[in-house]
Amino acid sequence: MILIPGDNLKKKDNNSYERENNYYSKYILLVNEDKTTKLFGYYMPEVNDIVIGKVIDVLSNGWLIDINSPYMGKLSLKDVGTDPNDIYTYGDYILCQIVKMTKNKLIDLDIKKREKLNDGLILKVDPARIPRVIGKNSSMLNLIKQYLKVDIIIGKNGRIYLNGDVNDILKAVDIIRFVINNSYKRGLTEKVKEILENK
Repeated sequence: MILIPGDNLKKKDNNSYERENNYYSKYILLVNEDKTTKLFGYYMPEVNDIVIGKVIDVLSNGWLIDINSPYMGKLSLKDVGTDPNDIYTYGDYILCQIVKMTKNKLIDLDIKKREKLNDGLILKVDPARIPRVIGKNSSMLNLIKQYLKVDIIIGKNGRIYLNGDVNDILKAVDIIRFVINNSYKRGLTEKVKEILENK
């Protein structure tokens, strides 16, 4: 069964909101038994999320970061006396962690990996599909890495960084798109393994 935002849900979960002791869908959802899965959605930041951000402004004391969300992130410069442009500049992609959020959705970030993510490819996908690309206990991600010589970093905000052999990057992109387009189907991991074995 498919629900649209505002449809009634039997019980509370991460994809619902509560009003007058009733629960309603926040997103377009696929409901299978009592489990809900987002079919489409935008990224809503949460503390401790790992995200791939893009520098959109250099400030005197840090950087303004686009995290593919309705809200912007701020990464503060910790090395006093250093010019922020010497570290990151406009257009750089970086791996960050959300460390704090205010009620007004002001988001403080911390750097997770100091190196820029500029050498490879940034693939943008629906953030609602990210859990399926990772898989249970990282099973899908590990399967792709096992067969292809590609470094893959996944941000919860719908950005995926790929670096390595160009042909393997292209194969990885095809596999990721296949997973996204078939994320609601059973036996997906086995099907992906079969495709990888024949590539």
